[in-house]
Amino acid sequence: MNFKTLLATCLVALCVTSCIKEEALNREADILSVTIEDDGFLVDLPNAHTNEISLVVDVDKAEFKARYQSGKIIPTIEVSPKATISPASGETVELSDYKYIYTVTSEEGRTKDYVVEVIPYNPLIQGFEDWLIVNPNSKRPYEIPKDPMWVNANQGVNILYKGDFFPTRSIDQWRPGSGGRKSVLLETVRGNRNSEVGVMDIPVYAGSMYRGKFAIKDALKDPLSTTLFGQPHPKDLGKPLVLVAYYKYKSGSPYLSYEGGVKDIKDVKEDSKRKDEPDIYAILYKVPKNAGKNVYLTANDIKTSDKIVATAILEDTSEKENWEYLTLKFDYKEEVNFDLHDYKLAVVLSSSTDGAMYQGAVGSQLIVDDLRIVCEEDEDKDDFLK
Repeated sequence: MNFKTLLATCLVALCVTSCIKEEALNREADILSVTIEDDGFLVDLPNAHTNEISLVVDVDKAEFKARYQSGKIIPTIEVSPKATISPASGETVELSDYKYIYTVTSEEGRTKDYVVEVIPYNPLIQGFEDWLIVNPNSKRPYEIPKDPMWVNANQGVNILYKGDFFPTRSIDQWRPGSGGRKSVLLETVRGNRNSEVGVMDIPVYAGSMYRGKFAIKDALKDPLSTTLFGQPHPKDLGKPLVLVAYYKYKSGSPYLSYEGGVKDIKDVKEDSKRKDEPDIYAILYKVPKNAGKNVYLTANDIKTSDKIVATAILEDTSEKENWEYLTLKFDYKEEVNFDLHDYKLAVVLSSSTDGAMYQGAVGSQLIVDDLRIVCEEDEDKDDFLK
């Protein structure tokens, strides 16, 4: 090999070496999912705000305390790529007051503690009394429901929203005769331009509340897939029969709509004469037997999916100045068969019926109190079917 060839070879090798950067170590130290094989286990509900994960089980009250207050469980845990967890997944741990603390260490060496707590399945009754405040010491705190079976979109709205108050929040109002002193206020608020982060403009954010999960990782990539509607519906409750609640509604103004799709919003138009409408509905849908944990309906198909078994949908969408008692009976498209399928139940509330598409009237308000899903195994079901 002559000198020129050798020199050229060395230069090429040097260039190649300088262009290859050492791959960054993964900083993520998250628990992605937790499962246990116990009878009655329904779903794991991560709370990204508090680093808590609730394991929901459906057992009677006495058995729940005896089994989980200081009992042992064997969780199977999935963590971020290349992260480790202590104790390891699959190890037996002993609960203390229904809880156990895990430590996740990222590939980079960052650590994060998680509280895994076993909780009982909550009855299908929601008075909207209990709330948690996220970022309480910041300039932009917001509320989420304390019941982990219910979520709102405030977490996603917080990424881009610049307004003074969030679209979903508690309010010190209650329907006559209520034992509580709060209800949920869902309000459609004006959106904002987001050119600084390179995403679409948002005309409005509707207030929303639903039983399910919120997939914040998809908030910018696929907004309609962030809302994972539905929670497991236990067999022992029997099929849902009726949704009851108290509510008030007023339409705001102006109504904002646009041309194009959610990812290509353009030509936003304001219409001061168009009335907005609320959305209140429940959907029962089927998922594969013993394999439906990660199957959800989203804003793309919540009212059109072929998995839907029954619906209870508000039809009178007129304004209600005073508290209105609502009764929505489930309309079944097929018989429920718990031997063939598992089922999930979604309950959805929104201040604008097209809120998932970022369309609605600024200032539209839906207030809801004392919501309940009555099922066929409820002893008092006949009181609601008259």
